[in-house]
Amino acid sequence: MPAGEKTVKTLSVENREPENGSGPSNAPGARLLDLRIIALSFGGNKDLIQKSMKLYLIDAPVLIDKLVAALADNNPTGAAAEAHALKGISGYFTQGAPYRLAMDLDKLSRQASRPEDYPKLRRLAALLKASVDELTAEMNACLFEE
Repeated sequence: MPAGEKTVKTLSVENREPENGSGPSNAPGARLLDLRIIALSFGGNKDLIQKSMKLYLIDAPVLIDKLVAALADNNPTGAAAEAHALKGISGYFTQGAPYRLAMDLDKLSRQASRPEDYPKLRRLAALLKASVDELTAEMNACLFEE
């Protein structure tokens, strides 16, 4: 295999221990990938899960960049649109922090009417980015081996 090329390994999401059933958690070390949500979203189709995760790995960082740029331009409406899209694609894999933070940012961005609201939106966007980074790291661990 050429240097730097990654190979897809067998998806191991379905072999993980399930969450305790108490719902999404933001506890340190808690997994963001939710097996129940993934099963509902993709019906156990491993090929579809892999393809969808690969698309998420491409699309989520682009949406985050657009969201951050919209907030830098003091454009909460644009940020709301990007947060809404991120909520949608995250919801196929988790109801945890990436989904909930995107939902909150979508709602708060639509309600933001004063420049005083923007710093809170930027802080929420930073938390969202961090949670999406964690989710993508989990996806990479499921999909790729070095």
